[in-house]
Amino acid sequence: MHRFIVWLDFEAVIEDMWLGEISVKADVRASRFELLKISGNIGKHNFSRLHADIRKIVGIYERSGVPISENDAYRSLDSIYEWLFDNFFAYHASTIAEFLNDIRLAIHCYLREGFVRSHHFPAGEEILYRYRYPPGCDDDLAKAMYWDLMNKIGRRPIFPKFTVTQSLKDQF
Repeated sequence: MHRFIVWLDFEAVIEDMWLGEISVKADVRASRFELLKISGNIGKHNFSRLHADIRKIVGIYERSGVPISENDAYRSLDSIYEWLFDNFFAYHASTIAEFLNDIRLAIHCYLREGFVRSHHFPAGEEILYRYRYPPGCDDDLAKAMYWDLMNKIGRRPIFPKFTVTQSLKDQF
């Protein structure tokens, strides 16, 4: 998890990011987290819900030495999205998948210990199994959710641990 946080906080540089709508080319510097969040918001919202992101874009360009106005940022949303989504994060998608898979496997390993502690077969039963609920787990909904979670943890993860080739991690 810590490695993913460090990776997200890294200040990336997108060289020669061209915004054709306003004829601006810049080496854009921002954390991968900022860029990922802006890209995601542009992808799911229309321009009327992007004011906070527009201010972030203006700030990123200002820090990168090429000031633009909020109006310029709004006009450039299509180009910004294309650069971030189609180029920057398309390149990093496999690295992000590796990090998320590692987190998922760590959660599975952690919960597996709880599964081993709580899973048992009642005396005289060979087919039926039960779970010993953790202390304080008295609510019916909580018990049902715990049961479902333990059933999922009892199976092996679908994806094994994998690593992405270093050539897909060196740029940006």
